[in-house]
Amino acid sequence: MRPRLRHAAKPPVPGGADAPRLSVITRAYRGFPWLLACCGAVAVYLLASGAIYLAVAQLALDVCRSLGVNLRDEGFLTTLDLSLQFVSQVGCAAVFALWWKILSPRSLSFARRGYLRRDGASVLRRVCGLVLIGVSVQMIVSLALTLLVSLIPHIIEEYSQMMEATGTNDLDVLSVLVVGVGAPLLEETMCRGVLLEFALRAVCPEWRPCWRRGVAREDRWRARSVAVPPVRFWVANVIQAALFGLLHINIVQVSYAFVIGLALGAVFWRTGRLRYNIALHAVVNMASFAVDPLWVVLMAFGTMGAFIVLGALCAGGASLYRAGTVAFAGALPAAGATDAGASSASATNSGAAPAAGSGARSASSAGTACPSTRGDTLP
Repeated sequence: MRPRLRHAAKPPVPGGADAPRLSVITRAYRGFPWLLACCGAVAVYLLASGAIYLAVAQLALDVCRSLGVNLRDEGFLTTLDLSLQFVSQVGCAAVFALWWKILSPRSLSFARRGYLRRDGASVLRRVCGLVLIGVSVQMIVSLALTLLVSLIPHIIEEYSQMMEATGTNDLDVLSVLVVGVGAPLLEETMCRGVLLEFALRAVCPEWRPCWRRGVAREDRWRARSVAVPPVRFWVANVIQAALFGLLHINIVQVSYAFVIGLALGAVFWRTGRLRYNIALHAVVNMASFAVDPLWVVLMAFGTMGAFIVLGALCAGGASLYRAGTVAFAGALPAAGATDAGASSASATNSGAAPAAGSGARSASSAGTACPSTRGDTLP
């Protein structure tokens, strides 16, 4: 018998449990420290990336001097800079990946991890959806920047010069590593992982039993059984997207990075898994190397026609991704149920094994009762 797919139905909340209502002052008192934690995470990134870059740079320069390398050669300096950027990205990504691994079992997004279908059709929908979204987003941004040249020429010129100076415009191995591997790994684990979780805790202080240590298993499960309201999620999403945009410094990058950050936050909230964000981020960045040939094709439709085509492709990609991330129905355990019983009940009702990786964890591995599997609903 094929397992029943869950589309709109939500699992029952035990005893009609609702999030406790707090006064505005109490919410601000409990939430403000998590806003400071967001700023602290950004500070950790800035310090870690700077320290790694400078330490490795000093070591590399010492080695180059001992080998008699010409340090005034511009090509060599560009290659060295890209190499240092990638090493810094990987180092910081490791820091935030470890941080997220610690936070994840008690995160608010943990309850959104349903058991996704692993059949070929569902996987194909997810992959094609992410590719369509990523390429169309990159082309929409490129088209918008082209139209803005006549309105703010000096700002666009500064942006173009800055991008040229980074050395990532040319398609080579180092550029691919920096743009297509390092940046997605670092920025997704930091922004959609740690920062979004801290922002959610700031705007959802009523859900404290989800993440506090020493909380009774039943209380933690009851807190997870109450869905985070869409408005709360989008407030938190705006916070992480704003920080994500500000990290890009340049006003042009800040603007489109903020919008892309909102979309990436929604993609993450869909399943509670960072793997899809990393893949989408990589597609968006890698599509920048294919802008010129794609531009020739799009201009056949005219400017307005190009926007319409890209919008349709983006919407189609979102629809495919949504269809490919429908979770199996899974019964919530009874209040106070044991971890083993909760896991076996969920596996029995889902009729499928959990997806590999971080996508599905047993209740015993998380140290909490089996969470609600709301991976099929978007706010």
